[in-house]
Amino acid sequence: MAGMKTSVPDATLSAVAQSALRLAHYSRALFVAEVALARSSLRALLVGAFVLPVLALSAWLALVALFADAVHIFSGSWLFATLVVAVLQVLLVALLLRFLRRWSRDLTLPQSRAAILRVLERMP
Repeated sequence: MAGMKTSVPDATLSAVAQSALRLAHYSRALFVAEVALARSSLRALLVGAFVLPVLALSAWLALVALFADAVHIFSGSWLFATLVVAVLQVLLVALLLRFLRRWSRDLTLPQSRAAILRVLERMP
């Protein structure tokens, strides 16, 4: 028994080969379908990446114009309304820059870096 060689019948090899070919064919078809879907989704994302900022800016400008008109109605002066809106915009930009600075510091993982430094300092 130890010296006997077991052989796989040709029919089994043929079935395995056919299954491998079917698997390769279906895998290729799946890959081609996914590439087509990804291409379509990329086009939609690119369109959205250009359209979304335009829509957001339009909405922002409309809200600012409404606010300026409300200040004008309240004060009766376009100059005052323009100044109020300009000051408000500058304050909002300053606030946004402050938040961006804080968020950018978080990207450096300060707590993790400090913990690693503490561990390294304690090493002999």
